[in-house]
Amino acid sequence: MYAACQPVDTDHSAMTPEDVHPLDAVPVLNMRGSVVALGPLRDDLLPTYEHWLGDPSQLAVIDRRYRPSRPDWIHGWYRKVSQSRPDAQVYTVWSTRDMAPIGIAALQEINDRSRTAELGIVIGNPACRDAIHLNETHWLLLRIAFDILSLENVMTRVAQNDVLARTTCERLGFNVIGVRRAAEQEGGRRRDTVLMDYTSADYAQRLEPGAGT
Repeated sequence: MYAACQPVDTDHSAMTPEDVHPLDAVPVLNMRGSVVALGPLRDDLLPTYEHWLGDPSQLAVIDRRYRPSRPDWIHGWYRKVSQSRPDAQVYTVWSTRDMAPIGIAALQEINDRSRTAELGIVIGNPACRDAIHLNETHWLLLRIAFDILSLENVMTRVAQNDVLARTTCERLGFNVIGVRRAAEQEGGRRRDTVLMDYTSADYAQRLEPGAGT
């Protein structure tokens, strides 16, 4: 059973940062699916981004090179990633149910020469951390990677104990290419990271009639 995104609560005192968004501001969308859509980052969502990425391990999923060094780090990070850059594309993930922001998705380490990139997704809204939202967010990023950027290979890193993320990637057709031992730290303990990749050939096969997503 999968949890569904909850409608926006009208009681602002009960809202979490991801629930607060301007009701009169229709977001600009770059790509839309049935349950999620991807759009550019917005400066009015900086408190929400900061809430989602406050854990350094979560920030690394979206931007492995950025190291916060000041209390107002979110502003520096936003200035960096919101600019047009050849090596990264970062998006706000929106729920199409109520057009509320629910996470951040990125293609980072984009290399035009090798035609490679690394994919990362943070679903910040706990009500939307399920296979349905995660699956489609991955698929939209893959569409951008292969249809728009014409990449050849996309890699992602999955914590060994993150069953949902690993299962989602496997169902989409990602292949395990290795395990980096004790590569991440969580709660004072070291953990392994599973490396998985997806090629343009995998993507083309997925698009064949009857393959589905």
